[in-house]
Amino acid sequence: MKKILVIIALVLIVGCVKPLPQDQIDSADYGPFPMNYKQIVEDALKANLFDPYSAVISVRSPERKYFKTAFSSEVKFGWGNYVTMNAKNRYGAYVGERKYIYLIKDGQIIELREDY
Repeated sequence: MKKILVIIALVLIVGCVKPLPQDQIDSADYGPFPMNYKQIVEDALKANLFDPYSAVISVRSPERKYFKTAFSSEVKFGWGNYVTMNAKNRYGAYVGERKYIYLIKDGQIIELREDY
């Protein structure tokens, strides 16, 4: 029963997020294209790993993106896309491929979150 209530609440919250007007998307400051995006993303992901040398990371080329959350009116603009990673845990076994979303602006990661 609790799961159903949580799902309903999430649907209601996500349904309230309005898309940005096209003129705001077109006039936003995304920053310069990050030529070294692979290195930036890999460094950010490896920073929290037990065995960073075991990481198998696949980074897609960035596109102009924006992140807007349902709980805040803040909108972040930058260059981003998906990345997948598989790495070893403390027992030496690979944990399985996980998908993340990244957003880079002015050569720095401003958002990196796991995509469920």
